[in-house]
Amino acid sequence: MKRLLIYYICVTAFFALITSSVSAQSYITLSLYDAIELSRTESPVAKRAVVTRKNAFWDYKIHRANLRPKLSMSAVAPTFSSSVDAITQSDGSIALHEVSKSTTGLQLQIDQPLPFLGAELFVKSGLNRYDNFKSDKHSYGGFPVEAGISMPLFRYNKLKWDNKIAPIQFKESKLKYIEDIELSSLEAIRLFFELALWQSKHKIAENNFKLNSKLYEIAEEKYKLGKISRSELLQVKLMYINSDNALQTATQNIGNAELSLKSHLGIITEAKLILTQIPELPFIKANQKHVVDMVRNNSSKGVEFTRRSLESKRNIAKAKGNSGISGNLYASLGYATHFNSFDNIPSDMPKHQKLELGFSMPILDWGRTKAVRKRAEIKDELIEVEITQDRANLDREAVVILSSLKSLQKQRSRIIEADSLANERYNISHNRYLVGDISVIELNLAQSEKDNAIRNSLIMNRDIWMIYYQLRGITLYDYIDNKKIQNEYKNIFDN
Repeated sequence: MKRLLIYYICVTAFFALITSSVSAQSYITLSLYDAIELSRTESPVAKRAVVTRKNAFWDYKIHRANLRPKLSMSAVAPTFSSSVDAITQSDGSIALHEVSKSTTGLQLQIDQPLPFLGAELFVKSGLNRYDNFKSDKHSYGGFPVEAGISMPLFRYNKLKWDNKIAPIQFKESKLKYIEDIELSSLEAIRLFFELALWQSKHKIAENNFKLNSKLYEIAEEKYKLGKISRSELLQVKLMYINSDNALQTATQNIGNAELSLKSHLGIITEAKLILTQIPELPFIKANQKHVVDMVRNNSSKGVEFTRRSLESKRNIAKAKGNSGISGNLYASLGYATHFNSFDNIPSDMPKHQKLELGFSMPILDWGRTKAVRKRAEIKDELIEVEITQDRANLDREAVVILSSLKSLQKQRSRIIEADSLANERYNISHNRYLVGDISVIELNLAQSEKDNAIRNSLIMNRDIWMIYYQLRGITLYDYIDNKKIQNEYKNIFDN
């Protein structure tokens, strides 16, 4: 009992400590990598992509099920009828008889589609019971087994084309899912840097406000001593007011940017986001040929081009199959039987067979058949031209993205150097102004250059990250680890 009491006290104290810690915590530390990972699972884009992928999966399951044998059962529950029927006699006269009867039946059937023929094989078996209540007799009839085939002739073969296109659509949906996840990551990067930029602007504005406030106090003293003109005093005051306005604007925009990032990452809390230092992206080594190859072989667009071409060819086949000569073949062979009780089922059952062949063809349609087919062929030519153009545009887009990335990587070292130089120049200018060596205009210029250099450095880092993820999204290739991104989604591609 004593041990249980001690355990209870310890657990209560532990949860009290955790609760107080959580309530005291008013911020969340978030890195760029954390934002990217959260966006892959929690963002609205990622969740929508998951639902779309699941929908494509079940569409494909339906297609596969349509190709497999189907076993079905149909039954006729007891149907009762009582009426007076006119029965034709052997001499041609009509006699009225009161009829009271009931029919019950059961049938089992297996169907197997044949996609390459567009036909369907079937095997079925059925039994019916007939009851005559007036004579108090009953009998049985049916077919123990019957097999056959039903096949359209010279018609559009839907199963054949579905079997060609459905696997490609399914593969396209998997690649599109990965691209949507990459797109979500790209949006997370954009929103993360947007917040980082406003936090940076806020920090700059806060420092500038403190410095300009101090400078304004010094300028007022100098003006009283006659060391500076009123024009220079007003210039310092204007710097002070502008820095205050910049601070207020940055404060407001930080809140808006933080809400946007939280919404995208699925973060539901009022805690403030504290962004960690943003890492520099490693230097990306990629050549144009490899990028173009990855776009053609990895992206959903490459699969989409194949699907569009096949769908166009399917439309030609449909136009030809649904116009002109068409026919239907139906053949079946089985055995029929009839007996009064299960004790005297006849062993010699008569064969039941059927062969039906039908055709239809237009005789006069004023050229409609030819026009329908020509229209489908012309549309196919147009689609092939569009696919060729879209493929060239996709290649060009990938090359442009790669070129932009390489250009930004070359500029990065200069931007970093400019940031360092601008900061050093401002410190020198600030000290020189305090001793009266330079005017406030030169100090203001140095401050603007310092602020712009900090902002440009952050923007450069953002642009490199965003363009790299654009390259990832269009090629589905990880150029840092040198591997296909779809390797990370093996569970999807194995199913």
